[in-house]
Amino acid sequence: MNWNTLLLVIFPYVATAIAVIGTFYRAVRRPFTMSSLSSQLLERKKLFWGSVSFHWGVVIILTAHLVALVIPQTFLVWNRAPVRLYLLEITGFALGVWALGGLLVLGYRRLTERRVRAVTSLMDGIVLTLVGLQVLTGVLTAVLYRFGSVWGLGVMVPYVRSLLALQPRADLLASMPFITQTHVVLFFVFLALFPFSRLVHIITVPLGYLVRPWQIVVWVRRDVPRLSGISWGSAWVRGVLIVVVFAVGTVWVPSALLESSAVSGAPRLVQDLVASGTWLVLLAFVIFGLRWAQRTARI
Repeated sequence: MNWNTLLLVIFPYVATAIAVIGTFYRAVRRPFTMSSLSSQLLERKKLFWGSVSFHWGVVIILTAHLVALVIPQTFLVWNRAPVRLYLLEITGFALGVWALGGLLVLGYRRLTERRVRAVTSLMDGIVLTLVGLQVLTGVLTAVLYRFGSVWGLGVMVPYVRSLLALQPRADLLASMPFITQTHVVLFFVFLALFPFSRLVHIITVPLGYLVRPWQIVVWVRRDVPRLSGISWGSAWVRGVLIVVVFAVGTVWVPSALLESSAVSGAPRLVQDLVASGTWLVLLAFVIFGLRWAQRTARI
């Protein structure tokens, strides 16, 4: 076993397993720790400039990565014109620098503000450093190895898809530069640490507020069992079923749809849209399923 097999084949699956199991355990057994623990009351000015820059930069970059993964045809069509290719590369680099600048402001804030430093844990420092290295290696890749939106579609996207298909191809990244390999490995390190950090609050985004009524009145009646009466075991069983359904669905459902006669003969863009829609439905199933398991757990 060489380092490529260990870091690019085995470790991604180990990190994903830790992230899924750890997040589920924390959501069910320690639901009240699923919070960002806002420090806005301790200091606001640096938080605003750092948080806005970092969050918007990272969100847009991650969205572009996700689109490249599920609908790579869109980037191929966009990059046909050199002007659009340069525009995409410059925009991606600018967003990376913007996110890195915001992260530096947040790090400076935690080091210089006494009250903020008092509520900063060791894991906060580790995650902040790790995310900083992740963004930095991404920016360096954009500077040193230009046109990543082109060669990434032939290397990075097939590698990630091979992991999702349980047929990992480490050879795709074995010949890539050290910075690019580091960028990929750091992502899986972050994924493994995700359930143990305050960033786990990402999955608790209150999407239900978008569709719920303006006011909800709840009456406690004797003939209706309370949530606190539901046992841990039943919540764990439901959570395990959610993870199993997601694991089976991610492997079988997209392949079955793409191999069907109705989709197999369709244009590539339609196939990518079907695959991406399936992934989004399965991901939404897991998010809402974990929230449901968390709500039905005994407090």
